Amino acid sequence: MPAWLRVLAGLLALAALFAAVSLINTGARGIADLRTLLITGVQVIINVCMGGLFAYVALTGLAPTHLLRSAGDAWTGSAPRFRIEPALQRYLHQLNAQQPQITECWILGQVAKGRRSTRSLPQCWLLVFGSAALVDVLRTDWSLRRRDVRLFVADLDTGSVCAAWGRPYTGTLAGWQWEFVSDEIARFVPPADADESVQADDRADHDAEAAQLAERLWSRGA
Repeated sequence: MPAWLRVLAGLLALAALFAAVSLINTGARGIADLRTLLITGVQVIINVCMGGLFAYVALTGLAPTHLLRSAGDAWTGSAPRFRIEPALQRYLHQLNAQQPQITECWILGQVAKGRRSTRSLPQCWLLVFGSAALVDVLRTDWSLRRRDVRLFVADLDTGSVCAAWGRPYTGTLAGWQWEFVSDEIARFVPPADADESVQADDRADHDAEAAQLAERLWSRGA
C-alpha cells in the first residue's frame, strides 16, 4: 500500500477518534433527553470503530478485508476471489519486494485439508513467473520459505514449472492445461503429482481432476 494512503488513513483515524472524544465530552456536560443520549452513543461507537479500522490500515499498510468473509467477492460470482489473511498479505508483500525477478504472481487456491493425508498440509498454492534463474534464487532465499505456502515457479521462455521448495516437482504449463481466461483469471487442472489437490473456494467442493481457477495478484509487466 502506498505511503500516502497510510498517512491519509492515519489522519482519518485521528479525526474519527477526536470526534469520538468530543462527543464524549459533550455528553459528560449533560444531555437532557434519552433520544439525544442514544444518538450520541451510537455516533461515539461508529467513530471509535472507524478510527480503529483506519489505524489498522495506517499501522500495517494492509486492507482489513479479512474482517468480512465476503469482502472482495464478485457480486456476479463470475470471478474467483481468494480471501487472503493478513499474515499471507505480509508474505506476498515480502515476496514482491525481495524478488524483483518475479514478473507475475498468481494464487491457485487453498489445499483441501484432510482429503488425502492427516499431516499438516500447505494452506496456499502460488505460481510465479520469471526467468530460468528465478527458481535458484528463490531456493537460496530461506527467509521466504514457509510450510503453509506451496510455491511453483514457471519459466517464461520454456513453460516449465517446478516447486521452489518442499516436495520436488517438475512439469509444464501445458501439463497443467493452463489457459488464460482474462488478464486476471486463468483456468488450470492441478497435476496429480504436484501434491495434494487444491480447492478454489471453500463454498464448493471441487473434484481433484476438474478445472479450477487462478487469480493474478500482481504483475510487473514486460
